[in-house]
Amino acid sequence: MIIPFNSIFNFITITCRRYNIDESHGILHSMDVLNKANNIINFDPKLNKNDNIDREIVYTTALLHDMCDKKYMDEKIGISNVKRFLSNDLNYKKEKVDVIGDIIGTMSYSKVKKNGFPELGDYQTEYNIVREADLMAAYDIDRAIIYNMTKSDTDFESAFINSKLLYYDRMAKHHEDELFTFDYTKKEGEKMNAVCLQKIKDYNKMLQ
Repeated sequence: MIIPFNSIFNFITITCRRYNIDESHGILHSMDVLNKANNIINFDPKLNKNDNIDREIVYTTALLHDMCDKKYMDEKIGISNVKRFLSNDLNYKKEKVDVIGDIIGTMSYSKVKKNGFPELGDYQTEYNIVREADLMAAYDIDRAIIYNMTKSDTDFESAFINSKLLYYDRMAKHHEDELFTFDYTKKEGEKMNAVCLQKIKDYNKMLQ
């Protein structure tokens, strides 16, 4: 299995430019989710000995998951663009293209809260790996501030207040909402949440 990283990152770059996707959901975020997904596979006790995980699906989906985000574009068009790229440019098999499309179309926080987890059969584990890697990436108040400043064209202090309220309402409740299914993500999520809450306190002090 050889992942076509160069082609995928080129597609991400072009898509970010085309749809004005800022760095909170762009290349750096894609890299972050990719690495977190890889860590889940390597460090979760139930997964690190599982040779049946389709890493091609996990890595590709982790990288491309926000290239259809409805905050920047029509989601259906975005998913269609991704699937066309995978089929025509990368020659991925139709089954994998469809699975990747299903994952990126159902993994967002809002959709899981509204609809619950989808039934993806043999690829349920891959779905949860990517989804939980993305959840872990949300433990970053700076990323939320950047998105708020860029998308809402607001100043830092206002963006921080908005992001802080969102964090308390959403990200700080990931465990309470039972969104993590792996032992590794549960433990790491608690650590990352503590770090982020401390950063929020630090910003509060600096802005007083």
